[in-house]
Amino acid sequence: MKFRTHLEIIDAVKSDAYTEYLESCDIGKKLEILRDQSDVYPLPKSPDPERVRNMSDKFNLYINILSMSLGQFIMLESEIRSSNTSDENVASLIIRPKDEKDYDNLDQEREEKILESILEEDVLDVYSVIGSMMLNREYMLFTKFSGVLYNRVEEQEEEEEEEEKSDKIGEEEFSSQWFWYRIVRELAQGDIRRFNDIYDLKMSVVMVELSFLAQKAILENARARAEEARQRAIYRR
Repeated sequence: MKFRTHLEIIDAVKSDAYTEYLESCDIGKKLEILRDQSDVYPLPKSPDPERVRNMSDKFNLYINILSMSLGQFIMLESEIRSSNTSDENVASLIIRPKDEKDYDNLDQEREEKILESILEEDVLDVYSVIGSMMLNREYMLFTKFSGVLYNRVEEQEEEEEEEEKSDKIGEEEFSSQWFWYRIVRELAQGDIRRFNDIYDLKMSVVMVELSFLAQKAILENARARAEEARQRAIYRR
């Protein structure tokens, strides 16, 4: 089954219009759906390495997030963490033309052609690529570089006062809104003229630098707390 057909089916099911969609299909697409649906659904939970290898013969695949540029990674993260994630957008960010050396999405007409080529691919091939990237993302962000960008969310057991809760929501909204801007600004050392260069940096460079800065901040905070405690002890004498 083509990736395009799968997306059309998902849209139809979400709209509670699958029967109408099937009736509107030509005989060729109806046969495709009826022939392939038992092999496609439910979608496999794990990627197929052989399918990924076959896709790599035709496309430049960004399976390892460290091979992405920071700008590309930011767009991918924004899509993944969106409340309305689009699989076709994710696919078009990580499945790129074979001759593309560096990610470049400035030509809208070219982007539409790239998406069209992806839509014609087998749905299981596309999801194997997406699944491989997601496994790598999970390892890189939450194991190898754990805490550098994200911390795993832990439920709070204690209830907070309403006023404190309101303040916290405001801080979270600010942090979420300016999250990537703050990172780019920090890497550019506040020089807005360097922002475009920062967006072009490879994530392999960015994650190491952010890891260094995070550990440096932890050490400096620990030293500051130790000095503060030492000063308090002196005053108590």
